[in-house]
Amino acid sequence: MECKGERSSTCGGANRLSIYRLELAQESARRCESMFPDGDPTLGSNPGVATDNRCMDRRFLPMRSKQLVALASFPGAGNTWARHLIELATGFYTGSYYFDGSLYNKGFKGERDHWRSGRTICIKTHESGQKEIEAFDAAILLIRNPYKALMAEFNRKYGGHIGFAAHAHWRG
Repeated sequence: MECKGERSSTCGGANRLSIYRLELAQESARRCESMFPDGDPTLGSNPGVATDNRCMDRRFLPMRSKQLVALASFPGAGNTWARHLIELATGFYTGSYYFDGSLYNKGFKGERDHWRSGRTICIKTHESGQKEIEAFDAAILLIRNPYKALMAEFNRKYGGHIGFAAHAHWRG
C-alpha cells in the first residue's frame, strides 16, 4: 500500500500520527551510488573505504523554512545519530534547541544556529512541556527501548557524545 499522506489515507496526513521506519544510511548510500553507476573510481584496492567526500557536503537550507520541525526524543534515544544520518541523506544541517560546542566542533554546524532561524531541516530537542511542543509545527519522534536509552545517556554523560563511560563510573 502506498502512503501519500493524504487526508483520505489512513496512514498519514495533517493531525494524524504516522510512523515510518527509515533506513537513512541506505538512502545516503544510494544517493552516493547514483554519482558512480559503474562504481566509485576513488575506492581503489579497498572497496570498504570511500575517499570521495561529496556525500559529506552539508549546508544550511537555501531559503528559510516557514515550518519548524522538531527531532524529539528522550536523551539517549539516538538523536545525534539520527541527525548525522539526516544530514548525510539530505545534505542539509540539522539544528538544536540547545548549543553543544562539542557537537559543533565535530561537524554539526547547525548546532550554533538559533533554533528558530529556519535555516536547518529539523531541530533536536528533548523538551516535553506544552509551551515547547507548541513552538514547533511538526515533529519527528524518536523512540528507543528505555533501558538502552538510559544506558546510552549514562555513557554520553560520562564519556561524551561518541564515547563510553569508564568502568569506574559503572561501579556504584
